[in-house]
Amino acid sequence: MQSGQIDVEAVLAIIFSLAILLIVLAYTNTQTDELKRLESLEDEKIICNKISAIISLANSNDTNERAEFFLEKNATITGNTITVGNHYCYFLGSAQNAALSAGKIMAKESSGVAVLENI
Repeated sequence: MQSGQIDVEAVLAIIFSLAILLIVLAYTNTQTDELKRLESLEDEKIICNKISAIISLANSNDTNERAEFFLEKNATITGNTITVGNHYCYFLGSAQNAALSAGKIMAKESSGVAVLENI
């Protein structure tokens, strides 16, 4: 066996190992991105359901009670649909159309309609 042949084999083994490492890193990165996307969708679903529950609560109260809560992401209320990011959900009752920014929100009932607004 010649010494030059051993060097070529060692270099090929290193290149092969690096290629496998790059494939594993690319796969891990793809899985991490997918996990973050799914977590974001789940967060949006939870926020959407939270707003829906608050609207239902505001519609069920006959008094002028006000509720304050913190909204983690921007949301839009149009008709009977709430949109948070790429997720949307429906609610029963009536609410004033609104474009809510993340932050403190006040919910109240006014003339039979739930009103949500940034404060």
